[in-house]
Amino acid sequence: MPNPERLSTSNNRFEDLRRSNQIYVDHTDLLYEIVRFKRPSFLSRPRRFGKSLLISTLESLFSNGTEYFKGLKIEKLWNEKEQGRTYKVIHLDFSSMAYTSPKDFDLKIYEILYKLATKLDVDMTDPKADYKADTLLKDIISSDSSNFVLLIDEYDYPLTHSLENKELFESYRQYLQGLFGA
Repeated sequence: MPNPERLSTSNNRFEDLRRSNQIYVDHTDLLYEIVRFKRPSFLSRPRRFGKSLLISTLESLFSNGTEYFKGLKIEKLWNEKEQGRTYKVIHLDFSSMAYTSPKDFDLKIYEILYKLATKLDVDMTDPKADYKADTLLKDIISSDSSNFVLLIDEYDYPLTHSLENKELFESYRQYLQGLFGA
């Protein structure tokens, strides 16, 4: 019987689970089926069903290849098909940002993307609209489109936290529609 001390109770970071030898149910072969098509994917699960762990797992795979996947099903698949390839990962967690309006939310995303764009020496277009994160995101991705992966955790956070304010909800909905369209 597995040691109960190896069960994770609150850890949602894949690399931490693997480093501390905690129990991890290996469904990475299914994960490979999702990522191998290299197209946008939307994954939705109920609350407390491991979305953040899934995002963390994807981030580790794309950033580090199979470094933390030793002995898991995806190790062989990734190394055979991707030749151990890694990608530049943009990970946005909408629940980790403090904001009060779509304009403020856009500014938080822009700040994160601006740091990345500066680090990568990306040519940045002067944004023409009120919201500018989507323009910068397009600039970053188009600078090397085959080498970027965009992961968004808690994508619906602005919406679920403005349900009681119809006007604010609608403004977040419109903002997110434009951002996700980018």
